[in-house]
Amino acid sequence: MIDCVEERIVLKNKKIKCKNPHRRKITVFIIFFIVSGSLFIHYKSNVSRILSETCVKSAEEITIDAVNNVVLESLSDLKYSDLAEVSLDNSGNIKMINIDVVETNKIARTVSIKTKKLLEQKIKNGIPVPFGTLSGLAYFSGAGKTIFLQVVTVKNVYCDFSSDFLEGGINQTVHRIYLIVKAEVTVVIPGVKNEAEFDSGILLCESLLVGKVPEIIVGK
Repeated sequence: MIDCVEERIVLKNKKIKCKNPHRRKITVFIIFFIVSGSLFIHYKSNVSRILSETCVKSAEEITIDAVNNVVLESLSDLKYSDLAEVSLDNSGNIKMINIDVVETNKIARTVSIKTKKLLEQKIKNGIPVPFGTLSGLAYFSGAGKTIFLQVVTVKNVYCDFSSDFLEGGINQTVHRIYLIVKAEVTVVIPGVKNEAEFDSGILLCESLLVGKVPEIIVGK
């Protein structure tokens, strides 16, 4: 006699928890909002400031180089007598020093135009900036490959003159005439606009004057 034993297999239904899709979307949105806000704050407080400062510094170096090139090319043969005329009295003492206003205006106009043109050419392809500057971290600001950013425009370039007198010995004075070139540029990066002005003073000519120097210098 064979006994048959009935085997039953009971399958228990497992409870599967379904996640709420709306809650997940809200979580993703909150994370995105926090990350975006942090990046924005970092950009405003660090990246934009360091990047702007770096661009201004690069623009200043390019400006000074442009001024030096123009002056060297245009005024290398300039002499003191081209700008100033020393008048003596009957005793041979210096009576007056006349500055040629026409000539100085001509020089100022020429240098201004040429410098602005050369400066615009130099920044046409952008300002050189190390790639690490984009990190906004001072430690990496000078690191990485150089990239070029078109963020600088030239507003104006103008010139002025100045002079000084230095003791050159007994009854002798050195008169120096300087050309002061000023360039105004605008640095614009997202969220930041920076106006900068650079001054570059260049010695044009000098002369050793013998005798008492008058305090008044007049133009022709």
